[in-house]
Amino acid sequence: MDLCRGEFPHFENVVKNFKGKDFVYLGINILGDQDDYVVPFMKSSGYSFIPLKDNKDWQKGPLDNRGAAPVNFLIDQDGRIIFSNFRTDGSNEATLEMMIQSLLVKK
Repeated sequence: MDLCRGEFPHFENVVKNFKGKDFVYLGINILGDQDDYVVPFMKSSGYSFIPLKDNKDWQKGPLDNRGAAPVNFLIDQDGRIIFSNFRTDGSNEATLEMMIQSLLVKK
């Protein structure tokens, strides 16, 4: 959770720029034993993205993170993975914003 939590403020800085656009950010906790902590933390944090619990029975296909965390994917409106395996921090928020904008322009 620490690596994920380190990215949260940077994702939020970018995500808030797309409020009202056809864009959704979801966070999935893959460590079920932390659900009792992670899900309430996310809901009470003030972050605008949606926290979800992982489900071991889900067929993840190309979204399978193989137990690694955090793993990030940007998926277009047709369900295709356009960007994956990237990190966001204070030095590259503009890059994430451009990545998201490129998906919205293609619409």
